[in-house]
Amino acid sequence: MDAVSPLVPLLHHCTDRREPIFHDDLDRQRFLETLGEACAKTAWQVHASCLMPNHFHLVVETPRANLVAGMKWFLGTYTSRFNRRHKLFGYRAAGSDFTIWK
Repeated sequence: MDAVSPLVPLLHHCTDRREPIFHDDLDRQRFLETLGEACAKTAWQVHASCLMPNHFHLVVETPRANLVAGMKWFLGTYTSRFNRRHKLFGYRAAGSDFTIWK
């Protein structure tokens, strides 16, 4: 996916979770803070987001072709923080899809 033109806005839809990826507002806040860190590292521009109890939607513009590497860092970092806070194990955001919008 990183070979896609970097100026094409991309929709990231993460789903396939039966259990919540957010337990409360602090989880949602930490998710958005971690997303902000990912944007600072990757130069992404988030145009829209929607946080649902067990998945999320993002419309992300990637000025550099780094969506896969950035998502790996972002989801891994959020998962670590979530699991540490709730004393859990495992991957919270499984089943990632990328859809190209033109």
